[in-house]
Amino acid sequence: MRCGIDFLRILVFAGGLGMAFQSEMAFAQTSIEREIITMRKVFPVAQYSLETGSNAVPLGFAARFAAGGYIDPQKMESYHSNLSENNRLGFHQKTMISLAPFLGVEKSLPQKPGFFGLRFVTESMSGARFTKDAFGLLMRGNTPFLGSEVKPGNNQIWSLSQRKLELHFNSVNKKQSYLWNVGLTQVVNYNHIRTKDLRLFSSSAGDSVVFDGNLYNQSTGRQPFGTGWGIQGGFTLFKNFVPSNGKVWVTRLDVDGFGFVSVNGIKNISRGAQWDPNSLKPLNWTPTNEVTLGAVNLNYSDLRAGDWIDRQRDSVEAKLNFQEFQQRGTFLSPFFANIQISRVNYKSNKLNFKQLISNVSYRHIIGYKPKVEFGGIFEVYKKLDLLPSVSVGGFDVFDVNLTAIYSYYIDVQLWGIESFVNPSKWHGGGISVMVKYPFRQPTKVNRSANQIDLPQSL
Repeated sequence: MRCGIDFLRILVFAGGLGMAFQSEMAFAQTSIEREIITMRKVFPVAQYSLETGSNAVPLGFAARFAAGGYIDPQKMESYHSNLSENNRLGFHQKTMISLAPFLGVEKSLPQKPGFFGLRFVTESMSGARFTKDAFGLLMRGNTPFLGSEVKPGNNQIWSLSQRKLELHFNSVNKKQSYLWNVGLTQVVNYNHIRTKDLRLFSSSAGDSVVFDGNLYNQSTGRQPFGTGWGIQGGFTLFKNFVPSNGKVWVTRLDVDGFGFVSVNGIKNISRGAQWDPNSLKPLNWTPTNEVTLGAVNLNYSDLRAGDWIDRQRDSVEAKLNFQEFQQRGTFLSPFFANIQISRVNYKSNKLNFKQLISNVSYRHIIGYKPKVEFGGIFEVYKKLDLLPSVSVGGFDVFDVNLTAIYSYYIDVQLWGIESFVNPSKWHGGGISVMVKYPFRQPTKVNRSANQIDLPQSL
């Protein structure tokens, strides 16, 4: 017998965690990462990037769930049993197109400081932290747990979709170069679900449940014409160093999308929380009482169908004492930061090794941990370079990655190759494709401390 708990799925998990498993996920490399490296050679024209990851949920399960495919109950039980007590997952998706300069119109990029680009960007992202019991209750229902207490506990699911119009500027001198940008942001969708000390006891007969805990669900729904605005900016700064041993090192700092976002028209459904209508964070949590929800005047088949709670939705919501109200608020934007140190190799070698690269990066999204990455660039055929790398952190635990860089025209990167090889075991993957155009052909220069070709990016 199954005691239906669809109302919990709707109010607590389904909206957010479902989005966290969607295929709308994204890759960590941003357009600003690549443009600083090639701004005096080529200009990014368009980019699509997709990054996904989790410390416990396999890529195969996430993809099948997002596509609405059938998952065998035994496999679902296996996925559930292999989870940690505390888990995380997330995605980030980005599409960029340059509105200026236009192909074939401007033949070179400006060498003096000032404006050099206008871009339109769309982003969708989501992150989650969830417990093993929360996953089991959402994905398997409460039938496997009849006669026992389940403690979903503390969970948090957050998602945002936005559009940006960005102005890009540059500054170059003999010792260092940097880019900076500022953009106007329009919020299309916002959702934040959080639970605290949530627990549920299901009777052995499946005819009642005992519920307790705090929760809230903030949601705007998808608003094509926007439901909020923000200002975001960023910069990329790099500098060359030549120690006494003569080896060339390049350091670089990236910050992208830093600013604030203000959202209005948020519908808040909450239990056990006090609020300021102009703040997205609860003032404090308040004590809650256990609520027993029982079937009334239902036969065995009704209980077995497990939808008796839906038939009593109004009385159930009244017993749980949900509050509903409209609110607005402002929060720190989901920015990206990266520090890179690389060593350029000019000596000929059998492996055609060109450059050693290391990165430490962070994305301000729930479920994302600081990521450390190491890799190197090898020339494999005339205009084709390959950049293999390994990384730990981010949305995932670790990834094996490979980037193909063809001349000045296209970069393709696969993130988490191990997950594509064995999606039922490994946890995340992604792809990034960037199309570029050589507005100004590169020229050979004297490779001194202040005159070197800038390194490629991971």
